[in-house]
Amino acid sequence: MNNIVKFIGCIRRYIIFITLISISFGAYSAQYKLYKHNNEANKSTLIINGNIENGEYGKFVKFISEITDNISSVILQSNGGYLNDAIEIANYINKSGWNTDVETYCNSCCVIIFLSGKHRTAYEKSHIGAHSPYYGDLKRDYRQDLKKSALYNRLFNILSRYLNDIKISKQIIDQMYDTPSRNRLELNTNNHDHPWEIITKSFLYS
Repeated sequence: MNNIVKFIGCIRRYIIFITLISISFGAYSAQYKLYKHNNEANKSTLIINGNIENGEYGKFVKFISEITDNISSVILQSNGGYLNDAIEIANYINKSGWNTDVETYCNSCCVIIFLSGKHRTAYEKSHIGAHSPYYGDLKRDYRQDLKKSALYNRLFNILSRYLNDIKISKQIIDQMYDTPSRNRLELNTNNHDHPWEIITKSFLYS
């Protein structure tokens, strides 16, 4: 009897394990959630978790248009995705005057969104990774964008507007473009100048 109970328990754990794997592998596209502040009336933090897909800006605007909360900040967790959609989301955040935060990781075009915040904070153990933009599919054929291209100049102008600092904007863009598209440059370290505050207390894990 005890063996049967143990066997059923193992089967249940196995099913739960398979379910979690399925959920994990299925969670590619960005998801949007609100975290309500208990100490501030009608103040919320928007959480963006997942990849920035083609057409993501439309999803983002739709979500924002259906809520009544007063958003004050955005927590980002993303491995990047489509740069044009990321820029549109970043412009929206910048014009809204929202702060941006990274608790875990923010890579590729997610960095552009992060830099659009009015005030930017990153948990000391979080990972902020950048590389050169590219066209195509990294797993197959792709073409890495080069310095002084139209996109390079566009990104430089965008960051200069977000950060109001030409020197640091050029430094970040050049670091991105000096890093091959298949690699990742870790920015959230003391080895790089960065226009964000590094915090030692995590918002999510404290």
